[in-house]
Amino acid sequence: MEVVPRDSGLIWWGFPALYSLRFLFLVYYIRRPSGDLLPLLLPQPSLFFFFFAMSSYAEGRGEQEIHVLAVDDSSVDRALIAKILRSSNYRVTTVDSGKRALELLTLEPNISMIITDYWMPEMTGYELLKSVKESSKLREIPVVVMSSENVPNRINRCLEEGAEDFLLKPVRPSDVSRLCSRMR
Repeated sequence: MEVVPRDSGLIWWGFPALYSLRFLFLVYYIRRPSGDLLPLLLPQPSLFFFFFAMSSYAEGRGEQEIHVLAVDDSSVDRALIAKILRSSNYRVTTVDSGKRALELLTLEPNISMIITDYWMPEMTGYELLKSVKESSKLREIPVVVMSSENVPNRINRCLEEGAEDFLLKPVRPSDVSRLCSRMR
């Protein structure tokens, strides 16, 4: 048998929303005595790369879908946060008020995280946070509060009440990767 180098390329392996593995490989063909060529892919170990957008999270969660509830009274901000979360392969449900969020939480038991604006009419994000943390059924759901105002007292109050994090708007994709380990 003869081994003949022919080509090279890049292969991606992975699971959406969890991690991707990519590596460079060389394609060799083994020429059989009959003349047929049998392809053989050989990864190049020194060029191995793991991309773990959510590696520590993926280990404990398997392939279960990550469902985020985004709460904001601004349709522009809701669309922006939903786009960022969906680009990270999260399932996203959006609502425009804290009251609607609480209604949805009674109907949808598989919420992995809540991300809410702080300042909204009817019920603030802080009041939503308190309601979630006071509920025996909901208290384990991580809540992230976001605001366009950098007010230290407000931030501390939310964190003391049990918020996982406090993000300043506009939310960026890098903020999402920071949150991945906090989902249930």
